[in-house]
Formats: sequence, C-alpha cells, structure tokens
Amino acid sequence: MRRKFGPAQCFRCQGFFHSSKYCTRNPKCVKCGKPHLTKDCTKMQSEEPTCCHCQGKHPANYIGCPNNPLNRPPPPPKVNFWQERARKKKEMLEAAKAKSNPEAQPVVFTPTQTKPTTSSQQPQVPSSSSESNQQAQMPSSSPEIHPSHVPSQQNHITTRKEPPPPLLRLSHRSTTLRLYAQNCTTFTNWNLFQEILHSTIPGNPNISNANEIDEKIAQFTYNIHSAINQSSKVKVIKHNITFIPRSLRTKIAEKNRLRKQWQATRFPPIKQEVNRLQRQIRRDLTTLKKQEWDDILSDANSYPDDIHKIIRKKKTSQIHYPPLLGYRGLVYDTLDKANLFAETLEETFTENPEPYDDDHIEDVERQVRRFFRTTSFQPPPLTSPGEVCEIILDLENKKSPGADQIKNVALKSLPINAITYLTKIFNRCLVNGYFPPAWKHAIITLLPKPGKDAKFATNYRPISLLSTIGKIFEKNNSQKT
Repeated sequence: MRRKFGPAQCFRCQGFFHSSKYCTRNPKCVKCGKPHLTKDCTKMQSEEPTCCHCQGKHPANYIGCPNNPLNRPPPPPKVNFWQERARKKKEMLEAAKAKSNPEAQPVVFTPTQTKPTTSSQQPQVPSSSSESNQQAQMPSSSPEIHPSHVPSQQNHITTRKEPPPPLLRLSHRSTTLRLYAQNCTTFTNWNLFQEILHSTIPGNPNISNANEIDEKIAQFTYNIHSAINQSSKVKVIKHNITFIPRSLRTKIAEKNRLRKQWQATRFPPIKQEVNRLQRQIRRDLTTLKKQEWDDILSDANSYPDDIHKIIRKKKTSQIHYPPLLGYRGLVYDTLDKANLFAETLEETFTENPEPYDDDHIEDVERQVRRFFRTTSFQPPPLTSPGEVCEIILDLENKKSPGADQIKNVALKSLPINAITYLTKIFNRCLVNGYFPPAWKHAIITLLPKPGKDAKFATNYRPISLLSTIGKIFEKNNSQKT
C-alpha cells in the first residue's frame, strides 16, 4: 500500500490542515464535489469525478490538484541585499550620467506682442539659444488706455495694484494648533532616500572630542529625517466598506424612499412595506457576512499563516482608557493625565528615605575604589562597517523608535557612506570612553497592567523606548567583550 504524503486533509469538507473528527463545516463529496457526505454519493465508479477545489476531472484528494498546498509555487530565490542594492545604485548612476548629457538642440525664442505696457517686472527666463537666433516683433504703435474702454487688441493687459490688507493687532497670546491627518500612510522611496544621504553625509568625519561626537550625532539624525521627508509622500487611505451588491443597494434605496414617504403621510400600508423591506435587508446582510466569512476561511485553508492572523485579530480587542483618579478627583484631559503619570513616576523613582546604612555605603565605596585601582582601562577593539551592517540587518522592522524617531527600516536602507559615518562615531566613543547623552534619552510609554483597575495611575507599567542607534552601539560592545 502506497504511503500518503502531503498536508492533512479532512474527509468531511475536503479542507486541508485539519481532521474530520472536530470538523463543523458543511460536508463536500470527494467524488462529485457536491454538498453531501462521500458515503451518500450516488455517482458510479465509471463516471468522471469532479474536484470541489478546482472543478477539475479528478477527486478532491488528488495530490496533483492545483489548489493543493503541496503544489504551491516555490518561493523566489534569495538575493543578497547589498549586492542587489549596489547593482541598482550602479544602474541609477549610469542613467543619471546619461541624462545629464543630452544632445544639444537649437531653440529659437521669439517674443510676441503679448507684453503689457503697464506690468510688474518679471524675471528673465534663461534660454539655450544664442542671441543671433532671437527675433523680436514689436507693435508699431501702442493703443491708448481709457478707463471705460476695452482695447481692440486682445493681447493688451491693464494691471491694477490693490492696497495691502491692514495688519491685525493681536492683544492675546498666540496659540499653536496642530492638526493630524487620520487614515494616512507614508510611502517612502528608499532609492531616493539613499541618493540624498549619499550626497549629504560624508563617509569619514573628523571627530576628536566628546562635544564633536554629540554634534555629529545630531547632524546624522537631522540628515536622516531630512532625507525621509524629501523622499516620502503621504497618501490618504480610504478604507473600503463591506461590498454590497447592486440588488441589495436598490432595496435599501427603496426602503429609504418609502420611509420618507411614510414620515410625511403616516399611511399604515407604507409602514408595513418599510418593515417588510427592513427584515429582508437584514436577512440579506446576514447572508452576505456569512458568505464573506466562509470565503476568508477557505482562503486561509490553503495558507496556515493566515489562520493565525485571523485568530489574533479576533482575540485582540480595542483598549478603552477610562478617566484617571488623582489627588483632586477624576482626570479627563489628556494633558492632565500626562501630568498625573509624571507625578506618579516621580514618586516611584525616588531615593530611599532615611535612615541610611552607613556601613553598607562605606563597604560599597571601598569596593569601587579597589576596582579602579587594580583594573586598567583598555578600550575594546574598534568595530568595522561590516559588523555594524550585520547588527542592522538583524533588527526587526516593527520595533518602535526611540526619542530620535529613526525607524529600523530607515537604518536598513542606509548607504555605505552613512554606515561608515556611524562606524566612525562608534569608534570615537570607544576611544574616548564616552556614551552620548542623546542615546540615554528615552520615551516612556505606559501600558495598563492586565487584570488591574485602569483608573489608577499606579496600575500602568512604564516601558522606555531608547534610540536604536544606541542599542546597536551597546550590542556591538557586548559582542567584543
């Protein structure tokens, strides 16, 4: 007997990756594909079978079925990230070089009679033609301007200067208003991002002391944000609502029309028709939602990873943050909540009150002095751009950034000169024994503790988000020590 291979397949619904023991789906026949059990099928053995997955002339458990997960197309071959980026960079440079040397074409610039007699001075437009090719045709006589007369020539323009609006004198304090667009997604052209950084960041900066390290870090952060802003576009995402067929939309429109008519006339038969259409629309919408859910499950049946995404989406519920209970009562405003959290954290992270243990303090100070007397400071070996690249490529894209707001996706798209620039900063920090304060600054995010009352500020767990560049520096040092 030949051993069966391939993914598990249900004998009841002919689906994959589960058994028929706990299957609750509608049955499908393995021979004819119709909605009944295989044992109840009346198709003869001499008749051709029909697959319920692809409607082919084979049974549903056929290994060669196109919809069988075993016949899924293989993944594309792996491509070296750096070699592919270098190849694209070379092609872009060659295209830019060819574009910067176009063939010269003569252009004849011929001014016409459309220049007004009274107008503001406009800047001269440069032209690639020579002065010998310019031809000027001036009118023989300029028409006279009358206040109530339209000139006969259509190219004659009369301009008038409006007085500037009076300046507003504000007697109150200025207020900054920030408007945040919702349902917007930023799309970044990473090839353009690399080109901008390639021309703005030097590969080997001059760094000698700690102040210059801080300046170079600030300049590096500014260049990355500037390159992202120049190479990004914001697009408004319009979320598609549930697809409703045209026939159902017609029923909804008819129901709305009859409801308006009933509100104006209060005629009982119209109200009965409105109720009948309302019940029918509800049944149709319920059937439509069930059909969409069945389609989602059938698609996820071929890809096991989609099942995990569906379960996680269903289990994750939206968190509603209630008003916080402070010393002066309930707090509703966002700024007041932030101040209450700050006061709570300040009380939590304070020194222990007196009395102190003087013997323990002296013992700790003695051990610290002994450590510095007997231990000689030897900086770890310097790092290289290749080691920094390996650490950057291992970063997760979905990790939240720190105070510098530089995401891991942007770090993975850095050109080689930016990575060399970052490596030089790391080496200067190692030589000087200096850890920049910019990498110590963290953003505190408070998450509610599970099972605790969310109206108390002490029932929130603080999480600090540090700079990813500082984490790369720490990980590089930990690998060398």
